[in-house]
Amino acid sequence: AYSHLPPILDRFRAEHPSVEIKLTTGDAADAMEKVVTGEADLAIAGKPETLPGAVAFSMLENLAVVLIAPALPCPVRNQVSVEKPDWSTVPFIMADQGPVRRRIELWFRRNK
Repeated sequence: AYSHLPPILDRFRAEHPSVEIKLTTGDAADAMEKVVTGEADLAIAGKPETLPGAVAFSMLENLAVVLIAPALPCPVRNQVSVEKPDWSTVPFIMADQGPVRRRIELWFRRNK
């Protein structure tokens, strides 16, 4: 969201200068529920496998999952630089919960 919101908000403010925007940050895993309950008008979050009936999903752009590895020589960089890494031995930082985590876990199961 941090990389996508500034140009979106700039354009929105230019087109709708009298609209007040209240921006709330938080766990993307909670975003869908906040929209469903009316606590938020919209959210930026990963697409879940199924959408509640009252929710529409629009792609901002097609984003590939990005792997961020250390730039300095280290064991992790060596692990992910090979043609077929052993993902079960690579340490990862990812969301505690939510649709993005579930998709990544599914990818790991399929790519053992």
